[in-house]
Amino acid sequence: MPGFHFISGLPRSGSTLLAAILLQNPRFHAGMSSPVGGLFSSVREHCSAGSEFAPLITHEQRRNLLRGLFDSYYADQADKSVVFDTNRLWCANLPALRELFPQSKVIACVRNVAWIMDSLERLFRANPFENTKLFADASERNSVYSRVETLAQRNRLVGFAWSALKEAYYGEQADSLLVIDYDLLVQNPEQVIRLVYQFIDALVRTRLRQPVLRRPGLRRIPGRGRLAPCASAGGPARAAHAAAAGPVRTVQQAFLLGRRQRQCSQRHSHQEQLNNIAGLRVAGAKGYMPCNG
Repeated sequence: MPGFHFISGLPRSGSTLLAAILLQNPRFHAGMSSPVGGLFSSVREHCSAGSEFAPLITHEQRRNLLRGLFDSYYADQADKSVVFDTNRLWCANLPALRELFPQSKVIACVRNVAWIMDSLERLFRANPFENTKLFADASERNSVYSRVETLAQRNRLVGFAWSALKEAYYGEQADSLLVIDYDLLVQNPEQVIRLVYQFIDALVRTRLRQPVLRRPGLRRIPGRGRLAPCASAGGPARAAHAAAAGPVRTVQQAFLLGRRQRQCSQRHSHQEQLNNIAGLRVAGAKGYMPCNG
């Protein structure tokens, strides 16, 4: 069976792009969000306290059931050496993943939260004649302000992913987490993929060629990656987010805030310095977080 690694992180932050690039390697399998995360949560719920079957299932049986989900779902990918499963739930399940797959890694795609809100708001406004399941009722979808507040709640699309990411980053399994900034992935995909390969201990055998994405309608944009122009104040959702929460702190700034002093006290090895790419860092003891000052 192949080895398993996981893609997680924030929504609208490049997980599909990353999977498409990884899929260029014939030894890898990667794709969009799979149902394995939902199946994982459902099976665990039916095996846990509150279920009438919980007393009949041992710890080892629970473990085998959950591991069997991956083996069964990816049985047709047995010829691949590495499988990347994508789901935002994985950042909140690192302890379970570490026990099931001790050598597995989690790649978390991140982006400025204000730009995530702006991207979701643009999708909403692109379909003005249809409601989305992101919002339960009219009170949640009435205005850009209510939509941003709803998405930011701890059990909704953005709020849950943000909380799960913080848990993974500051948790005991942080050394198995790689954080990739969306802008850097767009601007320097080859450098990012090389660090991903290094992180999962895979050999880089080939150089990425144009086009980067071998999928219809996707191509590499020459020069620096750039975001689409927004309306004044950074777009409607960005403005709403700023009005509700004050100045926006980027994901990188938020992560640096708690660990700057400790990380700066550690000396980087020569190899770590070569891979210390601004905006892309590994959490935990194997960190590539730069020391600024």
